[in-house]
Amino acid sequence: MAALAGGRAVPAPWVVFAGSYLFAGVAAVALAVAVGGFLAIPDLIRWQEEWVGDGAAEMPSVLGLAVFAMSAIVFAGVCLWLSVLDGRGVNRARILTWVVGGVAIWLDIGWLGFGGYSSVPWYGAATQTAAVVMLVLAAGAVTLLVLPTSSGYFRAMRSANPQRRSQALPQSPPAGPKLHGKPPAPTWQTPPARQATWQRPE
Repeated sequence: MAALAGGRAVPAPWVVFAGSYLFAGVAAVALAVAVGGFLAIPDLIRWQEEWVGDGAAEMPSVLGLAVFAMSAIVFAGVCLWLSVLDGRGVNRARILTWVVGGVAIWLDIGWLGFGGYSSVPWYGAATQTAAVVMLVLAAGAVTLLVLPTSSGYFRAMRSANPQRRSQALPQSPPAGPKLHGKPPAPTWQTPPARQATWQRPE
């Protein structure tokens, strides 16, 4: 993955390359969790009909699982967008990656302690596995993007981009001398009259 600096492509160091791809892996895991959540809704309805037998409790649980799956999709989109910007050397994206990655780590730890959806056993086991994988990927991405090699790369890209933008701006033409008062009236020169010459016949 390379970024543009000064009109030429600058390859990212391996730590930035690996960190951006690890964070893209976080997005992939979150998307898998979202798809699994939608697939688990019929099993959740069936479980509630067999064990709970209360139609009033069915709708909130299904709605909660659907909201959880939609949130996972949004989270996956944010992580994928940040991973692309990290590979391009955008320093603000790296800072946001630290924040989002830290939040993901704490959520994964909390999810492992919570135990997941026990009412749907296969989805509960899948979310537990996804939490472990996401925890490793997020921690690896944040660690790689905070290393001195990554900091030097993002610092170089940040200093090169303003110079590139200033070169891309159109330059205004130099201002000419200002004329004060009215401009002089144009002068017309009349061509000299053409005189006819004739010779007297002999």
